[in-house]
Amino acid sequence: MKKIIVSLFVVFGIFSLQSCLSDSCKIEGKWKVKNVDVTSETLSPTMVNMVKDDMGTLVYEFSNDGKIKIDRLTNITDGTYTFNASTGLLEWGTDPNRPNLKEVNHIVTCLPNEIELTQRMPADTTQPAQLNIAFTLERIQPDTEK
Repeated sequence: MKKIIVSLFVVFGIFSLQSCLSDSCKIEGKWKVKNVDVTSETLSPTMVNMVKDDMGTLVYEFSNDGKIKIDRLTNITDGTYTFNASTGLLEWGTDPNRPNLKEVNHIVTCLPNEIELTQRMPADTTQPAQLNIAFTLERIQPDTEK
């Protein structure tokens, strides 16, 4: 009996989380990386730290028309994004010559001023994972930009 009750709570929790995500997740605006965790079983610790350091400097700007701007401190990259609130998938691409090359992010939690995401590289799960990335974006308010 306890197993059934626990299972019901788990299922209810999953559906509640999905409905909260689809109803309230607003990604439009400017976001900076608050923290990032990068793991890899195939890359050296030096490479993993380079990816982590690079990601820690990123600022993302999502517009209402499906455009994304990624500021890397040294350059700004433009691209397009799609967001599916019902599945929690946020994808973007920045290479117009390779439209199928996209970063696929899974939104874990989405609050008005903070979004937690995970990303696997490559996104194709039939390929061995090179990197697993968990990162948090923090909304930049217009009066607190860097």
